[in-house]
Amino acid sequence: MAVLRPFLAFVLLATVPLLEFPSPANADLGPRFAGGMANQPQQARVAKRYGAAIWEDVLPDSPMLATAECNEALLVVGYSGPWFQVFRVVGQPDELSGEDDDLFGWIAAEHLVVGSPAPSVECSSAPGHRVGITVESFVWFGCLNLYAQPTGASPIQECRPDGERYQIVNGPMQEGGQEWFELRPSSGGPGWAQANVLFPVP
Repeated sequence: MAVLRPFLAFVLLATVPLLEFPSPANADLGPRFAGGMANQPQQARVAKRYGAAIWEDVLPDSPMLATAECNEALLVVGYSGPWFQVFRVVGQPDELSGEDDDLFGWIAAEHLVVGSPAPSVECSSAPGHRVGITVESFVWFGCLNLYAQPTGASPIQECRPDGERYQIVNGPMQEGGQEWFELRPSSGGPGWAQANVLFPVP
């Protein structure tokens, strides 16, 4: 299989730009288009500072596969409403499995800039959050709220002392104009926190 991966990637790279996906008339595609609207773009780049989650499916309870980083280039192979199905080129590891493998999944269109080719996104200030890394909290007052769900309307599970370290296990999720990550503390259960108070540990 390892021998076939470069060949399969080459075939996709060579074939996908030739495909045309008529845009659905009523789909809310959301992203900024670099080209015309007549055909589905074939390339995409992540346009979010905190990256974008790649999901196995577009269903609400679909598992997350990996995190695509800001400005990461992807191939568009399909769409379903406001979602793009993307192919992550061989050489990008799947954070959850730890394996260096090809990856097909879905990303919300609002997290992408698309075109043929997709323009580069300015990510010099991107913090580098992704599943698997260790982050440290910094809040101005009090403690870090860990929520049951990625929204401030969700119940607070606990309030952890500021400065603790956590492992990112899920996200990012966007809700209420905020980016959220699910964290696993050294003790206790996981919970969700806003990305802007989390800083990667070197």
